[in-house]
Amino acid sequence: MWSIAGITQKPETGTAGWRGDQPRPPVGRDKTEKPQGIADLLPDWVGYGFLYGLSGLPVIIGVLVVAVLFFNSLK
Repeated sequence: MWSIAGITQKPETGTAGWRGDQPRPPVGRDKTEKPQGIADLLPDWVGYGFLYGLSGLPVIIGVLVVAVLFFNSLK
């Protein structure tokens, strides 16, 4: 703990946003839930992979546009 001009700050513990007395929520799906549709039967990595692919799509489009413009400028 350090102090500057009367302001004290605790050292960071790596658990920003969590109090010590609060339980952390589990990550992922609840094992006791029953699937309600076809999407619930898929593993979690399929959903995360789709989100990463969707996020990467504008980058891929941008690179392709720049590549087409570059190669057209060589003519």
